[in-house]
Amino acid sequence: MSTDRRARFRDYMKRVDPAASPEDAMGSGFYLPPPNSLAKRIGDSLELDPGRSHLITGVIGSGKTTTLLAIQRKINQTQDIRSFFVDFPVLHRLDQPRPAALIAATALTIIESLGDSFAESLPIEDRYVPELLKNRTAGYFDYGDGYVEQHDPPSAPSWVPGHLETPKELEEITELRTLFSKILVHLPFQPVMLIDGLDRIANTPDFETIVKEDLPALAALKVGIIVVGPPQVWFGPQKNMRQMFSQCHLHGAIQSAEFLISVLRKRVDAQILPDHSCQKIADYSGGILRDLISIARTAGEIAYGEGADIIDDDHVQEAGRRFGESLLMGIDKKHASRLKEFVIKNIHGMHTKERSFPLVAEVDIGLLMGRLLLEVPATPPRYRPHPTIIPLIPELPS
Repeated sequence: MSTDRRARFRDYMKRVDPAASPEDAMGSGFYLPPPNSLAKRIGDSLELDPGRSHLITGVIGSGKTTTLLAIQRKINQTQDIRSFFVDFPVLHRLDQPRPAALIAATALTIIESLGDSFAESLPIEDRYVPELLKNRTAGYFDYGDGYVEQHDPPSAPSWVPGHLETPKELEEITELRTLFSKILVHLPFQPVMLIDGLDRIANTPDFETIVKEDLPALAALKVGIIVVGPPQVWFGPQKNMRQMFSQCHLHGAIQSAEFLISVLRKRVDAQILPDHSCQKIADYSGGILRDLISIARTAGEIAYGEGADIIDDDHVQEAGRRFGESLLMGIDKKHASRLKEFVIKNIHGMHTKERSFPLVAEVDIGLLMGRLLLEVPATPPRYRPHPTIIPLIPELPS
């Protein structure tokens, strides 16, 4: 087996890695702004009014984290604004939702970015605030009233948990807001927080618990915030939660095949992935960027395993079939029956139909969460099955 061929395919696999972090993809020059870029629209809004709150929702893999990073890149070019990216689940357990966690994460992130010397620049009466804020947010050891620094501490100091470590008792959010305000008035920039990871919350009341009290508190402090939240808040009775934000944005599937092909071409050349294969991968992806990269990667594995030098249509077709089967794995009869309502099978072949309806039924929202249904941007939005599952739908259990 040619070592050159192996090296070519290894390089290809690195370039189409759906597990790679969005930061790495942007740093490698793979990022392309999509048509009617949401990042530009939100960035323009924040440049004019940095204190606003924005909610971004969308299915997994649609590129929400990449959009946050693009917003950060844009607004950090504005001299009087500074943005901070926070992967919220790294700081706080999502299965322990509580008020004050969001403002605590904001305060801790900004304080740690300023460094220890920042406290010395504060008025004498406020120099204790950064350390006190850290204690209130991240927790601290309590050595007791009799402990004096430079002396031996007790053998088992007690740990006082903070907001980001599942505290036993709820601290008043007003305390954090008051302390934080003493820091904010001395900053030479307007802070904007980019909060990622809250879309992983399956229970929408938990999301409400995290944002309901904290958003008004941050707004009162004139701290801008962009939250990536769960898609469920866009549908049914949960949509009332959108009223908590200044603006809400749905990060749907990208419908421009030309753009999707350009994303692939930015990463790999036609000598290994021809244009016609790019087109077929774009069709199979349904406009979901992570699916685009995943199918391209699987097609590369198949081509390499078959001894081919290029990735052709047959390899892409097999990759699409495997991807569709993985999406449908474990589907129950209720969801399968609903999917069949989207398919028309006649003597001319199989066709799908788009439907326009409000997603209020649990079965429809479940299909959307599993990417079995994709939203087609329109007014009103329309819904259709993921392209990779369409050939498989007639064989699903009834």
